[in-house]
Amino acid sequence: MQQVRVSGLELGGLLGSLVAGRISDWYIATSPGGAVGKRIQVVMAYLIGVAAMLLAFKAVPAGSHCVPSFSPSMCSGSQMCLY
Repeated sequence: MQQVRVSGLELGGLLGSLVAGRISDWYIATSPGGAVGKRIQVVMAYLIGVAAMLLAFKAVPAGSHCVPSFSPSMCSGSQMCLY
């Protein structure tokens, strides 16, 4: 199970960096006024995602095996937001 968590961290980080680039490029292309402050707004949204993942980690009891796929998805989601 640990291998899934570690893989989730790596894959989540890769996916997060690719998605952040696409979102910021799209946001700049569709917004009037150019790129001034647009990338930092995407970073701020990802920071909110980190806070949400930390709250999700806190909500799951230690040693809980009720939903086995929940913990790896939280790991990859947190790494997605951190990268």
